[in-house]
Amino acid sequence: MDIYKKLDEIGEYIEQAKTVPMINQKVIDPEYLMRTFEELYTLIPEEVKEAKKVLADKDQKQTEMEKQSEELKEKTKQECEKMLLKAKEQAEKLLDENTIKKDAENEAKTLFIEFSEQAKRLSKDAEHEAEHIRKEALERARKIEEHALLKAKKIKEDADRYAEQILEYIESDVVKKIDELNSRGKNFFSELREKDLSIDMV
Repeated sequence: MDIYKKLDEIGEYIEQAKTVPMINQKVIDPEYLMRTFEELYTLIPEEVKEAKKVLADKDQKQTEMEKQSEELKEKTKQECEKMLLKAKEQAEKLLDENTIKKDAENEAKTLFIEFSEQAKRLSKDAEHEAEHIRKEALERARKIEEHALLKAKKIKEDADRYAEQILEYIESDVVKKIDELNSRGKNFFSELREKDLSIDMV
C-alpha cells in the first residue's frame, strides 16, 4: 500500500467522524488510529529505501554521463590535433600560391565538416570545449596557409632577383665583347691604312 493512500485514508476517517454537538469535538476510535499509524510507520522505511535507490541511480547515471563527456572531450581534442598536424604537413609541401590557397580552403572545409559531425555527438557539457577547439584548429590552419604563401612569395622574389642578376651579367659581358670587337676593328683598319700609305710612298 502507498504511504500517501494511507494518509488520505486517515484524513477521510477524521473528516467523516461524528461530532458531539455540545462540545463540538469529533468522536475518534483510538484503536483504529493506532492500528492505522502502525501500518503507516511500516510503509515509511520502504518509501525511504525506494527514495534512496532512486537517488543512488541518479548519482550513478550522472557519474556515467560526466565520464562519457570527459572521454568525448578528450577524443575530440585528439582528433583535432591529428587533423591540425595533417593540415600543417600538407601545407608545408605546397609552393604554388594558387594551389596552396585552394588546398588550404579545401582542408579548412574538411576540418569544419569533420568537426561538425563529431560535435553533433557530443553531450551538452562538451559543446563549449568542442567549439573552442574547432576555432583554434581553423585559426592555426589559417596561419599555416599565410606562412606557406609568404614562403612561396619569397621563393618567387628570390628567383626573379637571380634572373635579373644573370641578365645584367650577360648584358655587361655582351657590351664588353662588342667594345673589344670595335677596338680590334679600328686597329685592323688603322694598320691597313698605314700599310697602304707605305706602299704609295714607295
